[in-house]
Amino acid sequence: MFDVSQIAKRYFDIRLTVEDDEGMHKLELQLEPPTVKQLGKLTAVAKASEEDAVAELKEAVRSILSKNKAGYIVPNEYVDNLDIDQLTGILMAYMAWVGKEKQKKN
Repeated sequence: MFDVSQIAKRYFDIRLTVEDDEGMHKLELQLEPPTVKQLGKLTAVAKASEEDAVAELKEAVRSILSKNKAGYIVPNEYVDNLDIDQLTGILMAYMAWVGKEKQKKN
């Protein structure tokens, strides 16, 4: 019998410096691969209208960052304080990693 729980987990390591009301924080996370539902939402960012694009991008990045090995939910405030280059950089690097991992044999 095939046991899905025996599939080796893979993680995308990321380090952020985020700012909130209390100052600067270094945040290191091991991000998990997206679920099928999450992957659908991530691809929807590219199809979002101009007025919805930034909100969709912020939600996609928050979703990516919050699906991590530690179970840490990244506060909206952290994502709100990232600039557009950081948001798109995170999304692009993560999606490149997903594509590369998908091509590897399990």
